[in-house]
Amino acid sequence: AEARLSRHDEPLNIPVDKEFPMTAKMRPTTPAQPSSGDQPDSLLGSLQAEVSAEASPFLMFLTGHARAIAVGIALSIVVIAGYWVYSSQADKARFEETLAYGKILVISDPKARLEQLRAFVDTAPASVKKSVWFSIMDAASELKDYDTLYTAWNTISGFDEGIRVLAVVGMSDALSVQNKDKEALEALETVADKLKPNEITMVNARIVLLAENIGEYSRAMSACDTLISKSSDPKDMRMWMQKRAVLEQKSGKAQ
Repeated sequence: AEARLSRHDEPLNIPVDKEFPMTAKMRPTTPAQPSSGDQPDSLLGSLQAEVSAEASPFLMFLTGHARAIAVGIALSIVVIAGYWVYSSQADKARFEETLAYGKILVISDPKARLEQLRAFVDTAPASVKKSVWFSIMDAASELKDYDTLYTAWNTISGFDEGIRVLAVVGMSDALSVQNKDKEALEALETVADKLKPNEITMVNARIVLLAENIGEYSRAMSACDTLISKSSDPKDMRMWMQKRAVLEQKSGKAQ
């Protein structure tokens, strides 16, 4: 037993190359480590060490222009940050201006409110400027300040083509109430041929009355003819036919 144990204790001298042949390709090898001078100092450097220039020209471009690209990114961040600051300041300014407008609107005295609106309108932001002029119009109407009322409607007429006819009617009414019927009629005639169906009666009925007031009977009868032809209500049609007959009599007497 001791002899057997001693034999097992002896080292086995088995010629590895003969009994278990291993080629150079099969032998495990430790990859060569770059020397301290070749150690990459960045992610791009690591990629450059692993990928040849022929295999990745784009990588070579990034590596060669890394500093310029970094500067470009930094500048972009500065521009975005600057725009954000500007946008925040602009939003704050608009909010403060809108808040100032709201404080004016709650003034109960129409005269004081109109004065504040007049002082505010020139610096009002574009988003509320039209509303400010409507507020001026409302305060002026309450005070029967027809010159300011006319100015407000005249300004409003230039904001939006869709409300131009309504604004011109407002201008005409502000003139008429001051006994300026001729000017009021002339204002209406600037839009008389550009009317939508729902504006025909509003404008032509005023033309009839204004033209009659200044003795322009033919012009008044022409407006009556328009109202008769466009009327869908038999009662309205008869009313304008009767009005036309009265105007025709006045016209004959005037001649």
